[in-house]
Amino acid sequence: MEEWIALLFDIGLGALVVLLIYAISWKVRKILGSQPEKQSKKKRQLFQSGDAIEAKPRRMYIDTYVFIAYFVLFDVAAFILATVFFITKANPNYTDSITLALVYSSIVLATLLFAMKKRYPRDVIDPINGGLK
Repeated sequence: MEEWIALLFDIGLGALVVLLIYAISWKVRKILGSQPEKQSKKKRQLFQSGDAIEAKPRRMYIDTYVFIAYFVLFDVAAFILATVFFITKANPNYTDSITLALVYSSIVLATLLFAMKKRYPRDVIDPINGGLK
């Protein structure tokens, strides 16, 4: 039963980290002024009369959402692997094994966090041109 409590604890902390990542990412973009300009270019598709229609201004940060999705999935996977690795019925010190599983998953997640944020720059999707700016 303690595994479920530890898993819920890990998922709760993972959710807090996700919210923290999103808030920091938003704040850093605001401070550095790296918010993309609102896009109000003309759409490529023209009406039969030859007139173009204005595109809605929108901003999309695909990297933050992809990172958060990978982070949550990897968080659960790392916790399950750590639990299977550290908790066995042969282990007499059962409570310490759950603590070791939480420590192991937090080390793996911290490594993933730094690796992904360092490796992939912020990409802004240009919805009008259908690709990266």
